[in-house]
Amino acid sequence: MENLGTILIFILVVFAGVLVIWTLLDIISRKMKPSHKIFWIVLVIITPIIGSLIYLYFRKNYSK
Repeated sequence: MENLGTILIFILVVFAGVLVIWTLLDIISRKMKPSHKIFWIVLVIITPIIGSLIYLYFRKNYSK
């Protein structure tokens, strides 16, 4: 049972890491004002999972 919990935590950590890295790359690659980029990057770094989800919810307003 302990191994199952460890595996689940590992999967969640990897998923969170991939989500944050993908979000940061998406922010960097999009055309938006530098101040907006800085805001989003700081938000994602300070609150990785919540910040990433908030950005992904609102990102359709920006074009690549």
